[in-house]
Amino acid sequence: MDINKGFTDKERRKLRVEHASSHKLLKRIAIAMDHYFLDPVIGFLFPGFGDFTALLLSIPYIWFSLTVVRSIPLTMAVMYNMLIDVLVGFIPVLGDILDIFDRSYWKNYLLITAFVEEDKATIIEVRKKALFFSIAVVLLLLIIGLLLFSLYKTFGWVATTLLGLWEVIIAYF
Repeated sequence: MDINKGFTDKERRKLRVEHASSHKLLKRIAIAMDHYFLDPVIGFLFPGFGDFTALLLSIPYIWFSLTVVRSIPLTMAVMYNMLIDVLVGFIPVLGDILDIFDRSYWKNYLLITAFVEEDKATIIEVRKKALFFSIAVVLLLLIIGLLLFSLYKTFGWVATTLLGLWEVIIAYF
């Protein structure tokens, strides 16, 4: 007897995603970090380590959205939410207080679930966040490129100047 008989492809996908053990793990992480407030507590008690923990615990969300749901825009939206959480967490004390109200793990869990259920508003939100994240990555790469070019030019100027000074010193003696 085929258990998938009578289901559409969309329904099979939804069932596959929602019954995955990793989906249950995402829910447990969200409950522990956001509903029991472990995220702000860890961030307050162990500054810096709390932000590292937030990054570490975001990996299952990124992995799930990329490999189980198989959506690059959703993965980018999840990364966007986690990046905001980490950046806010860098603000001493205030970041930990804001972590109480901005429940990024629960937000990402609901985002993934609603995306799988093909909620129209969620799909629009995912597209907007993915676009913003893409633009931010491109701008960051441009800034890094400009910095590297500036370093190259600066070191070239320094090397030329030092060689010129060396030649003057050698010529003097």
